[in-house]
Amino acid sequence: MVRHATGLTAFAVVATLLAGCGQQVADPSGKTASKAAAAPEGADRPWLLRLDSYSGEDGETMQATYLTITPTTGEVVEVSTPRLEGPEASGNERTLLVDADHSSALLDSRPTKKERAAGRVTLYDLTQPGRTSTVDVRKATGDQDLTPDWVVFDPTKPDTLRVVDGLTVWVVPTDGGKATKEGVLPSRPGWIFAGGFNQNDGLPFIEDIDSFQTIPKGNGETSTRAVVRTTGKVVPSDNGGFAGLPEAHCGLGTAFALADGPTWAFCAKQKRIQARVLEPGTSRWEDAGKPTGDVVAPNAEPTFVLPAP
Repeated sequence: MVRHATGLTAFAVVATLLAGCGQQVADPSGKTASKAAAAPEGADRPWLLRLDSYSGEDGETMQATYLTITPTTGEVVEVSTPRLEGPEASGNERTLLVDADHSSALLDSRPTKKERAAGRVTLYDLTQPGRTSTVDVRKATGDQDLTPDWVVFDPTKPDTLRVVDGLTVWVVPTDGGKATKEGVLPSRPGWIFAGGFNQNDGLPFIEDIDSFQTIPKGNGETSTRAVVRTTGKVVPSDNGGFAGLPEAHCGLGTAFALADGPTWAFCAKQKRIQARVLEPGTSRWEDAGKPTGDVVAPNAEPTFVLPAP
């Protein structure tokens, strides 16, 4: 009897020591489970968040600030582009102002008067504040009379711009390579090209001046299509809430649903950004990772967030 009791005691001591290691525990089914909760998918990848702030008597001057955030650490790379009066890009089209690999950004879809006159476009480095580069569109196309009237990034291919000169469309590499003439937009009475680009492929479209019709169809102000990338899709935001999802208690925020993964929301709380996650099949948002430092200006509002491709 004594030997039997001693054996049980020794077993209990060993089990206690093993459990105290904090690595793994056994459940009744015999399976091994980790005691530490796994970080949600996307926690260790950089996310690009754009904030817009407005100034002027009627809010006519806008400044974009790009934050590259890693939720697990709360680390941020912050880059602001110059203030811009009367920006042309709005709504989901603003997602086309960033390179597909999130390395650089455009000021607007309409280059400045100086840039158009010179046939050049300025890129703002999103990895190092204050650094810019220039794309010589005339040199890339070989057309010394070209004017870059409108320009966005191709969201499907890194280091690639789509430039429209009049109705002529060019694909221009940002690394100094040779441009390709992609085609010419159709010209018909009562229809114009007004700087509209499809938010998911970056292709330009023309629009009817008397209606909301576009060619190709489904573009423009009345479009309800989501912004889709290979990683998932942007979730529309309305006063801090997200359509079809449980209340996130986010205040001002923007969200992205990873393909076959959780939905991430980036919420502006006072001067900081806190990431929140909604796992598939659940009804409760949870804080994820660490909050950033003070990076949100008093009048700034999140406009979109995209995960690293």
